[in-house]
Amino acid sequence: MLGKRKLNPLELSEKFVQKLEENHSVDSFAKKMGLVTFVVGIVQGITAFAFFFGHSPIWYWIALGFTIFSIGSVCVKLKGKINFFPLLKFIFYVLILIVLLLNGTRNLFFEKNNHTKLEEISMVVVIEGVHYEVELEDNSTVQEFLSLLPLEVSMKELNGNEKYVYLDTSFSTKSSVPEHIDVGDIMLYGDNCVVLFYQSFDTNYRYTKIGHIYDLPDLGKEDIVVQFQKK
Repeated sequence: MLGKRKLNPLELSEKFVQKLEENHSVDSFAKKMGLVTFVVGIVQGITAFAFFFGHSPIWYWIALGFTIFSIGSVCVKLKGKINFFPLLKFIFYVLILIVLLLNGTRNLFFEKNNHTKLEEISMVVVIEGVHYEVELEDNSTVQEFLSLLPLEVSMKELNGNEKYVYLDTSFSTKSSVPEHIDVGDIMLYGDNCVVLFYQSFDTNYRYTKIGHIYDLPDLGKEDIVVQFQKK
């Protein structure tokens, strides 16, 4: 009975405890189990902190690694000598692992780091030697676009209100219908067409917004060369 109290009857089967008692190894096994439980407890605490408070890439990998460690530790206990309680823990850890691997959870950890970088970067558009500062949106499309800069492109005229260029690179998108386009809006149409609007109008097309230029003049009806640069 003493052995059962030390070894936690919730996790060890009667048969396994009896075997330990026959081999007179109850005390040594109990000490090992106590150490393992202590380490796993620390790991679980760090994992919980990483999951709920540490929204940065390093904490994501810590949470992922420690969750896998916890799954492994339970698997060791499940080798034919463990009953229902650790099985529930195993299922719980697997669910945490699935949540960590979901894109939404990854973004929770990685986007905050990207946002910090974005605050340190600004962009200018150069048209005929004039520099126009761009107020950037805070999204993954902007991050990907900035990685291409500096970029010089020839933008074609369309409809008397926009200049556009199709790039060889495809971007991630989060498109929506803005309903109204303002002068100076820089948009992504589809996943690789950058559009610079120089007139305001209503629209029902879907765009992902990149940024906005204030006080952009009328760009005329000709194709133009535009430089996109980091500032």
